[in-house]
Amino acid sequence: MGYNTIDRVDLRTTLDDVNDAITTYPKCSYTNITASTLIKTGSGQIYGILVNSHTTGVIKVWDNTTNSTTAVGGQIALPTAGTTIDYKGATPGTGIYVELVSGTADLTVFWR
Repeated sequence: MGYNTIDRVDLRTTLDDVNDAITTYPKCSYTNITASTLIKTGSGQIYGILVNSHTTGVIKVWDNTTNSTTAVGGQIALPTAGTTIDYKGATPGTGIYVELVSGTADLTVFWR
């Protein structure tokens, strides 16, 4: 029959040479930020935040379009550069807003 349009749009299929198999991964976007930023409006998923660099940075992720109402978690003191903070596909319903509470930071947010 024909292809399922939803599958083609929402999933990426890649050849996994290590396991000699075809693996399907959820499509994921990323945004590099250096200040408090609205990542996405509306429902979505946040997979993780890669810490590229920072100076005593502290962040907080919100399920909103601003830094108010519902937090996805508490404030997080950023770990060493090269570390990823795992959000395990948390699913905010209103938006994904990453607040840089203090310090400076260069971060990459992985989301869908």
